[in-house]
Amino acid sequence: RQSKELRRLEKRQATLAEQLSNTDQLEAERAKADSAVAELSTAIQDEREALAGLRISADKVKEQNAQLETIEAPLCPVCEQPLTDSHRADLMERNAVQLDEMRAAYGGQQEQIKQKTEQLEAAQKRLRSLDDQLRKLPRQSELDEVTQAAERLRTEIAALQTEVDSLSDAPAQSQEIQAQLNALDNPREQAAV
Repeated sequence: RQSKELRRLEKRQATLAEQLSNTDQLEAERAKADSAVAELSTAIQDEREALAGLRISADKVKEQNAQLETIEAPLCPVCEQPLTDSHRADLMERNAVQLDEMRAAYGGQQEQIKQKTEQLEAAQKRLRSLDDQLRKLPRQSELDEVTQAAERLRTEIAALQTEVDSLSDAPAQSQEIQAQLNALDNPREQAAV
């Protein structure tokens, strides 16, 4: 019975040791996932800041266009050169091209943000999964307890084995004593008679 319990404890000890060996790998993966989450968060923030910069630049260009359309001053509000109709048209065309480029860049930035947000969500999901796996793993203290219990059981089994070994010649001794008793021819009965 003790040997059976020892085999069970040794099996449990091996299982715990294997699971604990996975802890280092999972912690390395978790650190990598945590780093990816931080990098993606920073990248998304940078993209959003770039998006805000594009918005500000586009607003300035739109404001210039509004001024160019409505102003009747002899000097250009942009470059302070004489404002002719051709110069006004050139500036408005240049601003229109800039706005188109900014709109394209804005759309690209939004797509980048969307992709990085999806990557961030996937990385966060992976991080949560790794955290769950790490929480389910046994602790070193549990392995230590099982190891100590197995060692106590080994000591107990060794003591029992020593006792069994010391009693191994007990049947022969018992037969010898029985023979001696038989040789005495039942002294109680003789004393009673």
